[in-house]
Amino acid sequence: MTVPAVGGAMAPVDVRSLPRDVRAGGPQAQKTYQAAVAFERVLVEQLTKELSATAQPADDETASAATGAYRDMLPGAMADALTGAGGIGLARQLYDAMRPSAATAASSPAPASGAATPADGAAAPAGPSTTSATTPATGSLS
Repeated sequence: MTVPAVGGAMAPVDVRSLPRDVRAGGPQAQKTYQAAVAFERVLVEQLTKELSATAQPADDETASAATGAYRDMLPGAMADALTGAGGIGLARQLYDAMRPSAATAASSPAPASGAATPADGAAAPAGPSTTSATTPATGSLS
C-alpha cells in the first residue's frame, strides 16, 4: 500500500495491497477503504503529536532550529510508518461500518413482534415495562 506523504496528502493506494474483499467490491469499495486508511493516518498523526509533546525536554531553549524541525516531522513520519505497516486496525473497522450493506442493516432494525411502529401511528410506552415478572434473589451473602 502506498502511504501518504509527510505533509498529509493521501497518495494513491496500490490496488494489489488492498484486502481481497475490498478489491472484489469494486471502485466504490476501494475508494471507501482508502478514505478509512486516510482517516486512520490522520488520527495516528494527531495521537503521536500529543505523545511527542509530552516528551519535550525541559531545557528546550538550547535546541537548534534543525532539532525543532525534525521533532515537528516525527509525528507524521511515525503515522506514515504505522499506516504503511498495516495500521492499527481502525481503517478496517471504519470500512466495515461504512459499507452500504452494513449501513443499511444497521439503520433498519426489525421491530419486535407486537411492538408499535411509527407507521401505525401508535407510540411505544415510555419507561420500563410493568408487566414483566420479577423473582426475589434466593442467594445469600456470607
